[in-house]
Amino acid sequence: MWLAGDSWDAKVNRLRSNLTAMRCDAMIITSLTEVAYILNVRGSDIPYTPVFKAYLLISNREIILYTNKTRINVGLVNHLKSHSCHNEYCVQLKEYQDVWRDLRTLSQHWKRILVPTAAVFDMGASEAIHGAIPRELVLDRPSPVIFMRAQKNEVEKQGMKKAHIRDGAAMCEVLSFLEDR
Repeated sequence: MWLAGDSWDAKVNRLRSNLTAMRCDAMIITSLTEVAYILNVRGSDIPYTPVFKAYLLISNREIILYTNKTRINVGLVNHLKSHSCHNEYCVQLKEYQDVWRDLRTLSQHWKRILVPTAAVFDMGASEAIHGAIPRELVLDRPSPVIFMRAQKNEVEKQGMKKAHIRDGAAMCEVLSFLEDR
């Protein structure tokens, strides 16, 4: 909270409101930065990028995180309220490869699922994701998470200011070093 300014439950609620407005029963989040943003969780799977390999499936009734379960610890389980997951405000943790089976199975209960398309710096969902869901259920739209991430709260604004100050100081040090050399 002190870094994000908003809980993951509040972000999920806003996303569910967006999905309801689009008349979607669910959304598959494939962007690693969007998964990290929605859940307020960071990782180190990709060098110099604080994300982890995962898919996130959000419907009105459940939230499922597909990732390598060997990395899951008690802190993450507590943060995501996963220890006794029996309501729509906890995150079920499943193996990364289970997403394919679950998309085929769960999509039988949905009328429409939002599958992100390419937009700005996001490539959108892969053909494999599209292939796992019946075409008539897919709503191709840019991810609403992109717009959620663009609207900064006060904590995020202060964090950006502090990061810019640190970045500016680092640039001054580098330029000074180069000038001395």
